[in-house]
Amino acid sequence: MSRSTDRATRPTRTAAIQLRTFPSGDAAFLAFARAALEGVTATTADQLQTQLRARYPLAVVRAQDELARRGGDGVVWYAFRYGSIAARPAGPEPIDWDDPSVAEAIIDDERRFVELNDALAAIVEQPRETILGRAIEEFTNPDDPTIREDIAVLWGEFVEARAAESTIRFNRADGRLRQLAYRIVADDPETGRHRLRVRELEPG
Repeated sequence: MSRSTDRATRPTRTAAIQLRTFPSGDAAFLAFARAALEGVTATTADQLQTQLRARYPLAVVRAQDELARRGGDGVVWYAFRYGSIAARPAGPEPIDWDDPSVAEAIIDDERRFVELNDALAAIVEQPRETILGRAIEEFTNPDDPTIREDIAVLWGEFVEARAAESTIRFNRADGRLRQLAYRIVADDPETGRHRLRVRELEPG
């Protein structure tokens, strides 16, 4: 697999950072990641990930493992436009997904809302009656250029995995940034119906 690499590295406290982005053919993502790297002042990949998610809500940045480095080679950060949705903790602290206050919905195979509670309606910022029967991506901010495509990619991975727990940037209707943690389990409560639980991590 070919890799897009930013070898015009920038010095940090420890070593130069080499940025490698995936998918390798996404020139727009590479350009945005290069520009974002210029604004990173810490030596952790998390800060770059936060900046990338301002435009690419599923972006994940990982630093190369120390054991993989050779001698005096510079630090390598890997930036993925689409992060893995494999089940994993969705924040610094574990979320109690069984808490009755958690926003919850049942969605069908077409990503349409079949049922939802008031907490989920508050996150979507629409009345419950308006949400029912419509797809998740219909409620994204129109000025959020990549979220629909990213939701489609995320959904395709969920269909294969049948369960997922992760985070996503899902802007408010007025454009304010926010981060959501979610868990989705397939065929719960029945075949073709999938239970989605959501928690807002950074209230706006």
